[in-house]
Amino acid sequence: MVSPTARGTRHQRPDGVGDRAARQNVQESLVTLRRAVPDLLGSLVASVDGLPIAHDVQDEDAASIAAMAATAAGLGTRLVDSFSFGEFDENVVRARGGYFVVYSAGPMAVLATTASAGANLGRLHLEARRCAMRIALALEELP
Repeated sequence: MVSPTARGTRHQRPDGVGDRAARQNVQESLVTLRRAVPDLLGSLVASVDGLPIAHDVQDEDAASIAAMAATAAGLGTRLVDSFSFGEFDENVVRARGGYFVVYSAGPMAVLATTASAGANLGRLHLEARRCAMRIALALEELP
């Protein structure tokens, strides 16, 4: 998607963003994702700095999840760079109880998802990758 260098040059803090339409598009993308993936437990969009932009998580601390998602993406980026694999796209954490998957959503953000252990990971990837592209496009609209 976008190289780490490009990430740093275009990044803007989400708390300074005033474009309601773009934020609404991001939130609607999360709702669409939830409808498309039955075993999705929650989703969140965070800045690459770990600040929450939008979320669809219940009884969770969005700020903590955003920080973990940005950290996972940062580690994934370092690994990809170390092995010369190109640009970071996604990072999957699988545990007995479920999945935590982080997707690149353009130069400014990441999409984090949690899903149950029985989730169809292929379906999650298909829908979340589409969602991440929609989010990246929505965030490009921001000043």
